[in-house]
Amino acid sequence: MLEFYIITRAQGILYYSSSTIMPKLFITNTYLFDDENNTNFAFLNPLDRELFQANQVKIINRYDEHVFDKAFYSLIPSGSVGMTQQQRHIHCLKKGHCYHVLPHTPNPPPMSITSIFDQEFKYQERVGGLDDVFQTIFGDVLLSRFYPRSFFDLTDLKKPRGFILYGQPGTGKTLIAKTIADILNVQPKIVSGPELFNWLLGESEAKVRALFKGAHSDQKKYGSQSPLHLIIFDEIDAICKRRSTESSTRNSVHDSITAQILTEIDGMKYLNNILVIGTTNVLEVIDPAIYRPGRLDTLIEVGVPNAADRSAIFNIYTKPLLKNCLLSDDVNVERLIHQTDGMTGAHIEKLVRRAVHSAMKRDMETHRTLHISDEDAEKLQIKNIDFIVALTQLQTEAKEHTGF
Repeated sequence: MLEFYIITRAQGILYYSSSTIMPKLFITNTYLFDDENNTNFAFLNPLDRELFQANQVKIINRYDEHVFDKAFYSLIPSGSVGMTQQQRHIHCLKKGHCYHVLPHTPNPPPMSITSIFDQEFKYQERVGGLDDVFQTIFGDVLLSRFYPRSFFDLTDLKKPRGFILYGQPGTGKTLIAKTIADILNVQPKIVSGPELFNWLLGESEAKVRALFKGAHSDQKKYGSQSPLHLIIFDEIDAICKRRSTESSTRNSVHDSITAQILTEIDGMKYLNNILVIGTTNVLEVIDPAIYRPGRLDTLIEVGVPNAADRSAIFNIYTKPLLKNCLLSDDVNVERLIHQTDGMTGAHIEKLVRRAVHSAMKRDMETHRTLHISDEDAEKLQIKNIDFIVALTQLQTEAKEHTGF
């Protein structure tokens, strides 16, 4: 048997190891079960030969994968999967909707480093898309934190000191940094750049030294067994600006803070128990000395999500709605993915939240009361009109901010 694997969900096409292309299949109805408690069969048309040799098939919806025993039945239309109403309800598969269907085999294909990390830590349940970003973080920064210490010691190399995430607001930089902390199982010290900056000369430098003091102390006390220390500089551009030749008090304080941070980072060459992450919306204003080789020398752009990334983000925020059958059949998520081109993950989260609020408002207005019963609330469906209302609001706000 061949193992088939997904390249992208957004385009509605699967690419296989055998180089064949398979579209999504539609869910249709069947009345073939004598035992309605048997929910582990999927009926297919014999003409769908791509699935002919497999004993099982895997059906993928927007938030989960389901494996079914396969059976053929000629009255099922080609390009469709036959399921009973009970099956569709249990697995949240909607009649008339199309899903990726592929042969299932117990021998998986080779996994990417991002898939391996996700298998262990499930980080994609909270951060949608951004595969290239995490590929760089895992491959260039974190591997030395997970690979056996005995091997890494043989290389006589120092572990990476940190990296900088840059990109426009709302793309998820701070969320990524916090996710890395969760993966490393470390309670980070999160430092807001604007908060650290203090007009009292000398106090800010002391705060910087204090951030690194624990790592120095643990390194002396525990050596190679020291626990990891993680520092996140949110809006690092506020404190590590390009150093100036002007003699104003503001520039003097900025320059002294930048110099102190560089001193601490350079002192990290004797430490393997610390990692520094910086985030910024404006990389060009940061002093280039911060990201010279041997310092925070991995620069990672977090861009506006593409269609595949937006699909993954929608998966995260609509998962509870789908799982609890709160999303109406008239909602076309694929269309929403297209309509949100240029939006960030923060925009998409706001879109889904406002669509839910629109549905609640609509329900209260229909019942003409603020006092909605639990029974009535459980019947509420978030409809396409709710997403239209939410999307219109976001687009109007964007025009007001940009002036277009």
